[in-house]
Amino acid sequence: MKTPKRWLRRLIPAAAALLLAIGLEAVQIASQPKRYTGETRTIREAGEVDFSRCEVTGCEVREDRLNTQGEGSVILYDLGEPTELPILRFVNRKHLREDVEITVELAREGEDFREENTLRLTAEKGGSSWETTPPAGAWKTLRVTVDGAMSLRQILWSEGEEELLALEEPMRPGRILLTAVLVWLGLLGWTGLHVGQRIAAGLRAGWNGLTADGRRTAVHAGIFLAAGAAGYALARVLLPGGFGAEMNLPKQCLCGAAGMISACLCTFRKTLGRKPEVLFALIALTVGGLMVWASPDEMISWDNAYHYKQAVNMSYLGETRLTAQDYRMMDDQLGWQEFFESPEAREKWLADQDTRYRGGAETATAEAPDWKSVWEFFPGVGLYLGRALGLRYFAVFNLGRMAGLITFVLLGFLAIRKLKSGKMILALTLLVPTILYLASVYSYDTGVLGFTALGLAWFFGEGQEPEKRLTRGNALIMLGSLWFGILAKAIYAPLLLLPLFLPKSKFRPAGEPRDGKTLSRKSFFLLDAAALLLLCATFLLPLLFGKTESDTRGGETVDVYGQIRFVLEDPLRYAGILLNHFSGCIFGQPSDWVLLDYAYLGKASCRNLFAGLLIAAAFTDKGEADRCLERRWGSRGMILLILAGTACLTVTSMYLLFTPVGQNSVSGAQDRYLFPLYWPALMIAGSGWVAGLLWRGSERGRELRREVYNGFLFALASFVLLAAMYGNLIGKFAG
Repeated sequence: MKTPKRWLRRLIPAAAALLLAIGLEAVQIASQPKRYTGETRTIREAGEVDFSRCEVTGCEVREDRLNTQGEGSVILYDLGEPTELPILRFVNRKHLREDVEITVELAREGEDFREENTLRLTAEKGGSSWETTPPAGAWKTLRVTVDGAMSLRQILWSEGEEELLALEEPMRPGRILLTAVLVWLGLLGWTGLHVGQRIAAGLRAGWNGLTADGRRTAVHAGIFLAAGAAGYALARVLLPGGFGAEMNLPKQCLCGAAGMISACLCTFRKTLGRKPEVLFALIALTVGGLMVWASPDEMISWDNAYHYKQAVNMSYLGETRLTAQDYRMMDDQLGWQEFFESPEAREKWLADQDTRYRGGAETATAEAPDWKSVWEFFPGVGLYLGRALGLRYFAVFNLGRMAGLITFVLLGFLAIRKLKSGKMILALTLLVPTILYLASVYSYDTGVLGFTALGLAWFFGEGQEPEKRLTRGNALIMLGSLWFGILAKAIYAPLLLLPLFLPKSKFRPAGEPRDGKTLSRKSFFLLDAAALLLLCATFLLPLLFGKTESDTRGGETVDVYGQIRFVLEDPLRYAGILLNHFSGCIFGQPSDWVLLDYAYLGKASCRNLFAGLLIAAAFTDKGEADRCLERRWGSRGMILLILAGTACLTVTSMYLLFTPVGQNSVSGAQDRYLFPLYWPALMIAGSGWVAGLLWRGSERGRELRREVYNGFLFALASFVLLAAMYGNLIGKFAG
């Protein structure tokens, strides 16, 4: 029987999650774009001359008007308190039959009327309303001289202000319940993984490291500042025009990012050698954060509008509420060029965005989130926070992108940390410029890559420790990460076969009693098979029941079932089409198009440098932990075969859904679709014999070489990243 204390440990987080969900719902309602009834209410009356308080000459004051009776009609009005007069508008009861000259004289408190404060306008024939703009200042007395007959209904000195009436927004019980469940799961994960304790321990360790030896801290601070200044100066020298080139804020930030990365690589040498995941996170956040800030918000990446809409939907958890600015952003026209113009033009561009965004929601429809796009939940959290903080539209939009980038970096950090060997292979793969660019915009490609990398890191990490049993928690992290990563693109489902190649020593033998922590091989295989079947069902069932639609971007000649029939009737011809496609990916165009592609912003020109880094790391970033897998040639061959088959399936899916029947080339199969396969292929393909020569010797010698090795690879990767960002983004800014 469970004790009351154990029940309390379960009920308190649930109650806290429910209360927090109610608070989050209140914030959602208060900060979301409003919906309006179409009715208005006056929130500020217009400033108007009171004819009953005027001193008049040659005029007749009636209840609803003031009639001037000819030339020299004078209206003298005391405004009371000194008042700003943004406009002066004269409204006549009828259209004038002839032109009338009006002279307006203004006087400040304690002053007489002066010529420099005199305005003259002509009330033109046929009109009924005329206005002029007085000089800036607080005015006490107004004198109007009318040379002609008029029947003035009003003399206004300021506009009235009205606002639309907003609809009452009730709380949504379904959204509260869903939010409570998500918060509860988050609290369980936070407490179960001891996240708070780990963060506190890390902060204490950092503080102790800074305060334990003051002299050492001072030396490190000096190295940090010197290396940062050197990195900044080197970046300035390498910019077009050299050190004396004209600098704007984006260029200054780029050079500052180079200085920051240089300072960290030179100062934190032990961390660089032992925990390269920390330097990966720093580089990715520095470069990616700069891309988030410097990128426009419109059509700059593949399928940007679709991914942004899914993130908006996730930010409301079941409702798509779109403003005029949201629709403008999702327009498929490339309209962002003016973003790179002068700071003044850019500020006007951002102000126009705010005007459209503050106009309220044009549509608000209940729409269930597309849970295949589960990755968009993380940018959606950023959008929610931006709205809750009351930020301007561009800041809200960027906070959504930043939330996606931080999530991607966190997944990469955890994946790299899990590995005993091959850390730099994964770090460099995740720092591929195109991948980091996609992480800084709205795209689920990096969600697929981040989660699959985490799951495969657990697979390789467990394989690097064959003597340790696989626990249930590690099995769930491995399969769960792969499942969530593949959910958006089920065509990568064969990756769930890779965990089946873990050595037998990782599992509890059949005759051994259960211990509640480890798994038998049979149980693990069944769990993996269930996850695989569930994923396959998401795209096979629609295909079997005839509910699969062609990608409309492929044109009207696309026919899925006709294409399937063509492939089955002539498989050898289709095999040739596949071979031609893959040979074109490798040899038909510069490889920097694959790795340094910024979509609609352009392509970088550091030809083959990053590809060389990846290949070099595959053969040199090896260690004793890789020996187990290297000796299993059959398993390595099968894993490579599965990866090759997954690549063929990925291309074939675009041939079926996007390409006209019988075409001799594959349309729509972009090289970025193969990114999730890069890292496992490099981990398997690389051999350890080169690394054996590099890492032999004493432990201290290996540590020093590891620091230099990691630093060299990170420095080259950072150079390519910053150069690509300058060529495709920063260099476009004027002023």
